[in-house]
Amino acid sequence: MSALWKTATDFGVLQAVMNFEELQELLANWYEVPTTELGAPDDVLPQGLNPILEDFYRRFGALTLLKSPFAHPSSSHSPLSCQDQVVPFDELKSEDGYTIFSVENQGVFVVAASDDPADPNTYAKGDAVFDERLKEFADVRVPLRECLVTCVLRETVMSVRDRYRRITPDSLKNDLLAARAGKTVRSRYIWSDNYCTFHLSNDVWFMDWDGMQFSAHRGLWRQGRSTWQEQVFENGGGWSSGPAEPTMMQKLERFITGFRK
Repeated sequence: MSALWKTATDFGVLQAVMNFEELQELLANWYEVPTTELGAPDDVLPQGLNPILEDFYRRFGALTLLKSPFAHPSSSHSPLSCQDQVVPFDELKSEDGYTIFSVENQGVFVVAASDDPADPNTYAKGDAVFDERLKEFADVRVPLRECLVTCVLRETVMSVRDRYRRITPDSLKNDLLAARAGKTVRSRYIWSDNYCTFHLSNDVWFMDWDGMQFSAHRGLWRQGRSTWQEQVFENGGGWSSGPAEPTMMQKLERFITGFRK
């Protein structure tokens, strides 16, 4: 067992920080492919990337493509673009000494890595960063590696299409029990005091994020393109759309089962 696994809890084993090697193993199991198929070749990556960002795209670049082999063929989105898009490796560009690698789904803020090879920090600018609008990139006090891992785990969970499985508070409880059999990770995206908690078993991934709970089952991404994601809130329920608007039939199904827009 890795030395990074530290604290035994009622929920399994809590990991302080997940590294890229461990994330590779999780994703290879999730998509049922060798780890080498997840990445991008060295010769297609832009020059001058922060070494942490370069390592990330080398390992996970195939997941960032708009026509990714890990998204349903009918989808025009990558599996890492449900909430905030991880920028495809062929669209990366430097701006004032920073390379933007994530864009909030409404363009409210962007997240970047410094082009300084010795800088391991995460930077962001725009609305909702430190609860204010930042016109210049600012250090968000989250290590770059942690930010990238959190973003991948979150987007992977949220992009799985669970249309064919009724999502209710009871089903979420069952999913949580199944997911707790695996690894538990608590990590941050771009807010130093805002953690996501992930329970990651072989077949079920569960995320608790800011009072919302999400679950995803391995293999469901093959059933159809990601159109939306159900959410169950602490105060009783609700849903929100993903990359595309739900159909009228989907809206009717959710209305009947008690989920209202």
